[in-house]
Amino acid sequence: MIPRTEDLRDAPELAVLHALDAVLVLAARALRAQHPSIRHGYLPDGRSLPVLRAAATAHDGIRELRRELRRYRAALDALLDDVDDDDAIF
Repeated sequence: MIPRTEDLRDAPELAVLHALDAVLVLAARALRAQHPSIRHGYLPDGRSLPVLRAAATAHDGIRELRRELRRYRAALDALLDDVDDDDAIF
């Protein structure tokens, strides 16, 4: 989700984290384009090349980092919602 202006006022790091996530998506797609068998970890003939193993490891790392970025964003959203609720006038 693209951070809104008000999100960036409260948490400016979201700009860089959003850009990082976009680059990670491109990196994962590039790895899959270069190594179509990355999901299996093996070439069609059953061989496992070092570059393929490294690509699979990098791809897995990208997925994990994106998952952690989503967790951070969810935790930050919850925190900001709590702050907004505390500031509300009843």
